[in-house]
Amino acid sequence: MANEVVKYHNDLNTVPFRRFNSRELDLFFAICAKMKGKENKEVIFSFSELKGLIQYKFTGKQRFIDDLDSLLYDKLLDLKFKYDNDNSRGGGALFTDYDIDKNGDYVTISVNEKLTYILNQLESVFTRFELEEFTTLRSSYAKNMYRLLKQWKSVGKKSWSIEEFRRLLDIPQSYPMREIDKRVLTPIETELSPIFKGLSINKEKKGRGGKVTSIEFTFQAETVPKKTSSYKKYNRKVETVNFLENELREETPPNEADAQSVSERIAKLKSSNKNNKG
Repeated sequence: MANEVVKYHNDLNTVPFRRFNSRELDLFFAICAKMKGKENKEVIFSFSELKGLIQYKFTGKQRFIDDLDSLLYDKLLDLKFKYDNDNSRGGGALFTDYDIDKNGDYVTISVNEKLTYILNQLESVFTRFELEEFTTLRSSYAKNMYRLLKQWKSVGKKSWSIEEFRRLLDIPQSYPMREIDKRVLTPIETELSPIFKGLSINKEKKGRGGKVTSIEFTFQAETVPKKTSSYKKYNRKVETVNFLENELREETPPNEADAQSVSERIAKLKSSNKNNKG
């Protein structure tokens, strides 16, 4: 699982993960991590690959198949999205179908063609986090708040109305505020404080009865490193080296002298990159 990164379009953060338990959330985002940036509408995962990604502790094969089947059929296929862009408005399930090969020890999952942007179009509005850090969290409420706050990591502040907060975290409507404090906010604060430095949870109250109307999370914003001119210059050189190497490999130079000239240019650029990389 080392360095495995989950990255998806922010639209995913508007969808509540209804009835997902902690292990199912791990499985879902492990699947997203392996699918990101791929245009494939059908992706194959081996059992061992998924188990490794989420550090699945149970050894029984049938139990893993049952857990996977429950996640995919009862939860994954029911996870629906709405989209609204310049050209159209619509919606549907992110994943359309799956097939678990019990003998081959793998599962095939198909993505809704109209919603592939959730895992592919990630140029600007996306949420990113490390899968390993996510799977160490125990509470499903902490996991969901972790990914929601990651969207605002460079801001260090986010507020939700109490109605939206309940919806996004799928909090039972029967929970009064004291139960939300105990079952939702306490595990969130306990588990996320070491990750989001200076984490503070503030409840805004209005009216004579002091009814909670919104909940605000504040924490130390993460500094996003800027790409300096030397960084851009280095990347341009890397692109030039790759271009020249492809030409040398794919096209035969007219003569030995030309081949030697291209090889010398590549060597010179690589040497320059090593000196300028830092």
